[in-house]
Amino acid sequence: MLGTISLEPMSFDDIKAYMEFSQREYAQGMLDQGEYPDYDTALRAAVNEITHYYNHIIPGEMHNAYHILNAKKERVGILAFSILLRRQGKDPFVFVDYISVFPAFRRHGYARYAMKWLENWALNHGHKTIDLNVMKHRRGAHQLYLSLGYQVYQERALGLSKIPGRYDMRKELA
Repeated sequence: MLGTISLEPMSFDDIKAYMEFSQREYAQGMLDQGEYPDYDTALRAAVNEITHYYNHIIPGEMHNAYHILNAKKERVGILAFSILLRRQGKDPFVFVDYISVFPAFRRHGYARYAMKWLENWALNHGHKTIDLNVMKHRRGAHQLYLSLGYQVYQERALGLSKIPGRYDMRKELA
């Protein structure tokens, strides 16, 4: 039983630490996926991609970052998402930038809770769509998103790989 789970907005210092953590974890994922030949190359790519993404918002877009807290108020993970306007003529949508449950707390329902929390947040703020991408080798995450009703709408190859290694997924909210 999970007990009372909550999400807590990150402070500025927390966000700086999150950026460094997410860059390293993203680089490792790209290396594991075979998108880059070595960790240093993957890390440079991750830093460039994440820095570019967060520095290029347009008016009306915003980024959000939260700690996932367990019943004991321990930080067990991170949820970061953005409100984006990048589809011409379409409504703003929520994009899951990053979700991670720390290894000691995985497989206990925290990611499921955070995603359901995000769906409620999106609906309460007038958003009807959530998009995300997941690396194919992260089968547990992919299965979680499928079980929550997300659908694959595209497969992509990134980095130096020619083989599609990511799923772009979407859920239209009721």
